Amino acid sequence: MRSGPSRGSGLHSERALLNEGKIEAALLEEMRRAESSGGAQGTISVLIEHAQPAGSGGSGSRVEFSELEDHARKATLSIRKRLDELGAKGPVHALTLASAIEARLTPGQIREIASHPDVKRILWNRAEKVTA
Repeated sequence: MRSGPSRGSGLHSERALLNEGKIEAALLEEMRRAESSGGAQGTISVLIEHAQPAGSGGSGSRVEFSELEDHARKATLSIRKRLDELGAKGPVHALTLASAIEARLTPGQIREIASHPDVKRILWNRAEKVTA
């Protein structure tokens, strides 16, 4: 009896998620770096984009921000529930206008949530140094 997926099948599923455009290439590299340094249980800040953009499906009329918030909350509910089931640590923030969720996840949690049907893409939410 096997206790989990083999390394080969894990790489295959990573390639599939990368090819589907679900996990950004830079994030996948950061996940590998974290795992190879023994930090597989450490978290990485990510942005999880919902498959349906904020305010989509509207009639073209002006939409109030409160309506966008309500739409985003309802649209991301299944993703937020799955993050809870996966044991996501720390705050999970909804980004209403971007129709996305900000969270800190382990590499394993990132792989799991990437397979969720409502997830369009997962990006590495890395801090960037800006110079003048």
